[in-house]
Amino acid sequence: MPEDEEHLEHHRPPIIYSVAEVFFVLLFVVGVVLYFWYAITFGAWLDIGIVTISMPFIGFGIVGMILNQLNRQAREEHQKV
Repeated sequence: MPEDEEHLEHHRPPIIYSVAEVFFVLLFVVGVVLYFWYAITFGAWLDIGIVTISMPFIGFGIVGMILNQLNRQAREEHQKV
């Protein structure tokens, strides 16, 4: 019986992973759109202020998408076993 409980602990509904995917994609898109909007509007492509604001959005979005994909692959391999 403990084996069944352990299996249930590691099982998450797919909706949780899709919410995470949407969140990380939105972070990335918001960062890119914010950067280009500000740069086009104010003509400041290398302004340290907008880089400081947009790069964490873009960075966390990219890292989150990568980690989410690695998690998905590990989960699929675990299900095959």
